[in-house]
Amino acid sequence: MPRLPTLLCFAMLALTPLPAQDTLRVAPGQAALLGVRFPEDVGPFAATRITRYPDPALGMGVSYMAQGLRAEISIYVYPAPTDAPEDLLKSQFEVDWQGVRQYAEQSREMEVSVDGEGPVEITAEDGTIHAGFKGELTMRRQGQSHASFLYLFRKGDAFLKYRATYDRSIRLTLEPEVERFLRVTLASIEP
Repeated sequence: MPRLPTLLCFAMLALTPLPAQDTLRVAPGQAALLGVRFPEDVGPFAATRITRYPDPALGMGVSYMAQGLRAEISIYVYPAPTDAPEDLLKSQFEVDWQGVRQYAEQSREMEVSVDGEGPVEITAEDGTIHAGFKGELTMRRQGQSHASFLYLFRKGDAFLKYRATYDRSIRLTLEPEVERFLRVTLASIEP
């Protein structure tokens, strides 16, 4: 059972507005932050933005846009406590998933439906199996329908959080690319 102070800390971190952040355009060769290297592109996805927070404990992120498609994937890498129990990943996912749903419902003024959530396993390109959690929802507004996904994994002493959003009409084209993106980055990103 996770210690209450640890869970409260993560809940507050996930739900508290973040302090000022730097959002930078990615120049070739620049997709590295604080020693963490992110791939510059994976399949149709190219790195477009880097997000850094003033406090390293809040992590960092890189956003990728699909060339010629209305699709985006963001990866956030942030520290996980080294003495954390096994079920901390599930608890952290629940906090992040609640935040994603609330953001979609309140900020986007969209009709939101949850399509599923639960455990997921991804086999990375290097053959390592990464167990984590996945949530999927559909956001609808003005006749448009978007799929939005949250994936959360733990790698070493860090959480890797993925947010993928794309127009539902290109789902069959994009699902294999998102899965490839996960396989490549889970193998290549070393927090």
